[in-house]
Order: sequence, then structure tokens, then C-alpha cells
Amino acid sequence: MSTEVLPVGIKCSLACKYCYQDPMRAQNNYSPRAYSVDAMIESIDKLGGQFTLFGGEPLLTPIEDLHRLWAHGLEKYGKNGVQTSLSYWKPEFYEMFRKYKVDVGVSLDGPHDLNSPRCDTAQTSEIHSRFVTLIKEGYPVSLITTLHVHNSVDGKLDKLCSWFNMLGSMGLKWARIHLLEVDTKYAQNLALSEDEAFNAVVRISELENGICFDMFTDMIKLLMGRTQDTSCIWNSCDPLTTPAVQGIMSDGSMSNCGRVNKDGINWLKSESPLPRQHERLLALYNTPEEFNGCKGCRFFFACKGECPGQSKDWRERTDHCGLLKRLFSYTENRLLAQGKQPISLRDDVNDFNLMMANPNHHGDHYDFKSIEATVGRDSVADV
Repeated sequence: MSTEVLPVGIKCSLACKYCYQDPMRAQNNYSPRAYSVDAMIESIDKLGGQFTLFGGEPLLTPIEDLHRLWAHGLEKYGKNGVQTSLSYWKPEFYEMFRKYKVDVGVSLDGPHDLNSPRCDTAQTSEIHSRFVTLIKEGYPVSLITTLHVHNSVDGKLDKLCSWFNMLGSMGLKWARIHLLEVDTKYAQNLALSEDEAFNAVVRISELENGICFDMFTDMIKLLMGRTQDTSCIWNSCDPLTTPAVQGIMSDGSMSNCGRVNKDGINWLKSESPLPRQHERLLALYNTPEEFNGCKGCRFFFACKGECPGQSKDWRERTDHCGLLKRLFSYTENRLLAQGKQPISLRDDVNDFNLMMANPNHHGDHYDFKSIEATVGRDSVADV
């Protein structure tokens, strides 16, 4: 579970042309009218763990309130986090990141025109300079890059891969590749074809630059049955309660992950814990693929229909199903070449699919360690 605190709601200093939060902005649903740092801290402590400031652009938070939130996080939980575009900046942020031990997640789609769906080249240059400074000076930095036609086709993909190699040589250790969430007509114009997306993801996965891209490490873990440390998109998220993401709004109220707010409403969290929710998981397991379900798919135990925010209707499997099947098949071959047998190629794979959909034994965090098998080897090395 991650805790995301949104002091300024989804207010942002950019206007990214593919942002999944735009349906909420269209309804003028930016954040609650009330604002209380005390209420936010109280909710943080009720959840009882490290938190990340999120947005919109969380660095728009009044700087004295950033000090209060991060001072509390450091004192009580030992560190802090922020997910930012670096588009709104004050020089004192460098010192604050150090002082309060802030892990800095940066959203950036590449240098120059590769980042054009997010902002113009002049602003990208400023953002990139700050990002590089953070890496070179040893701040704990991670990266999220969304793939689209402006950074992942033809020569642009070459530039993107060269950029990743440069960042790796500077010391960047962790990055996440996002598949574009298509919620608007403009985002449709940015979307890659399945072949383009497959080519881009495979090219990036084969880079040897010291950066861990979690999409690829996740797929390896999932196919080998090790689900504990994988991203929330693979863990059968319930779109009505989004247990993987606990949002805290500016008035201290709880909210769900914003990726499922397709109708522009930021639904509040239930005040009491709900029983485990399986509606989407069960529906996908039982619905044939021709009706946008997952019935019979040998990758169901690993993918589980992926993120409900990646489908136009959360009851359906991800819009990226075809691409993910190809990527899982590609990862299978890589594992086989290493002498490992993915669960997806076992004769009893349907037993594992059924385990995922069994309400009496919810399998999204099942440890398959005891049933791992090898091809031509006595044991399986850690992936």
C-alpha cells in the first residue's frame, strides 16, 4: 500500500495533453475547498507509514507547509517522497530534499521535443537541467516516462534510448515505463500502435545501462510466481477502493487512486475497511476474451487484467491486452533461455488462474516459491 498526500489536489503547473486527471479538471474538481495541514497529518498517522506528496504538482504547496509535512515525515517515518514534474521550482527545494530525506520521483518523457506532449522545449530544458542536477549530486531520484508517438517511433526511439543510457551513466538507478492511458481524443493522437509499442518496450528492456525498469523485472517475477514486490497494476486492483493507493486530500479526507476517476468524480474512500473485493477479478476470469474478459488466458495469474484505469470500463481488461500478451511471451522466451520455466507454460497453468479468482483464497499475493520448476536444472536462481 502506498500513501499519496495531495495538498493542492490535482492543481498543476503543466497542461500535459494526455493527463488522466483531465476528466476531473473538466468538472472543476481540483480538490476539496477546505485545507488543513493538521488534518492531513492526522490522516497520515492513522494510516501509519511513509507517504509521498502527489498531485497535480505537489511542489505548488505553500513552502511553509512543505516544511511542516516533510518535518513530520522525517521525524515519524524516517524519510519522505514526492512525485513531481519539476516544472514549478524554487532554489531552496534542493536543500529541503536533502534536509528531509525526500525520495524524488520525476515525471519526464525525454529531453527536447520528446517531452512535447507535456510542455515546450524551453521549459523541458529547465526541467531537464534540474533533473540532471539531482542525479549528479546524488539525490535519491527515480523516473517515470510515458511512451507515445513523440518519443517512441523511428529516430525518436533512438534518442530516447540514448537518453536512458546517458542517465544510467550519470547514476540513475530506477525508472518506470508507462503505457499511455487513452482517455481523451488528443491522447488517441499520441497513442502508439501495438507494433510500435512492442518495439519500443523491447528496445528499452534490452538496454544495459544500470537502470532497473520495473515493468520488465515485474514481468519476470510474475511469470515465476513472485508477486509480493510488483507494481500495483498487476495486483487485481479493486477500482472501487483501490487498496494499493490510499489518497489523502487537502482536508484530510481519504480518496482512491485517480486513474479510475473516468467520470471526473474523485470518489471518497469508505470510512471502514471493506471485505476483500473481487468483482472485477471474477468477472474477467469468467468473461470470454471476445467480450473483453480474460477467460482462458494463460497469463491471467500474472496480469489479472492489469490496471482498471487502463480500460475505458473498469469491468473490462486493459486496453493494452494484445501488447502485454506479446511482452509476456517475449519474457517467457528470455526465461527459457536461462533454464527457467514460467508458470504460464506449465500444463497446470489453469490451476493458478483459478487460484487468482477464488474468493476463498485470493491469490494476488500468493507465494508460488514451493512449486517453481526448472528446465534442465535442479534449482531456480533468484530472478
